[in-house]
Amino acid sequence: MNFCDIITLKIKSGTGGNGVIRFRREKFLPKGGPNGGNGGKGGDVIIVADDNLTSLEYYKYNRNLSASNGQAGKSNNATGKNGANLYLHVPLGTQIFDTITDSLLFDIVDIKTPITILKGGNGGIGNSCFKSSTNKAPRIATEGHKGQETTITLNLKLLSDIALIGLPNSGKSTFLANITSAKPRITNYPFATVIPQIGCLYKNYAKYVIIDMPSITESLLGHLPGHLKHIERSKILIYVIDASTTNTYNTYQKIQNTLQQYFKNKPIPPCILCLSKTDLIDKKSLIEESERLSKLTKKKVFSISTQNTISFDEATLYAIDLIQNSSKTK
Repeated sequence: MNFCDIITLKIKSGTGGNGVIRFRREKFLPKGGPNGGNGGKGGDVIIVADDNLTSLEYYKYNRNLSASNGQAGKSNNATGKNGANLYLHVPLGTQIFDTITDSLLFDIVDIKTPITILKGGNGGIGNSCFKSSTNKAPRIATEGHKGQETTITLNLKLLSDIALIGLPNSGKSTFLANITSAKPRITNYPFATVIPQIGCLYKNYAKYVIIDMPSITESLLGHLPGHLKHIERSKILIYVIDASTTNTYNTYQKIQNTLQQYFKNKPIPPCILCLSKTDLIDKKSLIEESERLSKLTKKKVFSISTQNTISFDEATLYAIDLIQNSSKTK
């Protein structure tokens, strides 16, 4: 999949059609009055939120987009056809910026009425509209108004309920595959996840969006905006920590420090901890490590393993309960 989360587009609304100069000419009316019609209106540029989209990849090779122009008027006072609107379908979470001023124009966070970002030009006026008692055969018509033109930047920040984050080869993709129908790439070597992977979980007639984030590494700080922006709007974070590592608390601190540097003064979403690959260590050591990590972090700690798929559900249901309780308090 070609994932694209930021792109610049040059957009233009349609120009209105010209009004025309026409006169009525029939067999017994060789000198009929004016009957030139008005031009059609140019097409608008409209933003439409689409919850079936998860990327801006469509616009990667379509960066100059225009609505259709209105058609010129016709005889018999016929108005020209309006130009077709240009609909820009974008995923939920898309922010629209004016590229020149870098100001935020719209933030698409829910499905609502489509937003008209550029209006099409009005059609010109035909000569029949200029007829008067003193000018019964006007030979004047106006041109259609020009369409508007601008450059915008689409910046996608995915909307999710739960985000899975962790160090390379920690088991995030396995977690996602066990609780959703998503098919992320799962390997026994690090950096298999290079773009956010999205899955949907349905519980009690409610839909929850879960994203598997690319791994956090110590050398990532120079590239933080590349993908960590997608967890800004997550309601719950799940830190997936490899239980077979020598120090799970040290892994937690690496993740936490990276997020603190990214969020700076903004609050980090609440989190729970999941120790993965627990089948690789003995039960006694697992219990001791879980209690130690919970005591040091003051976070809820779960143990997950592919040998016990129910463990994934326990952690997920706990995260969903936190989301529901948070929404009730609001």
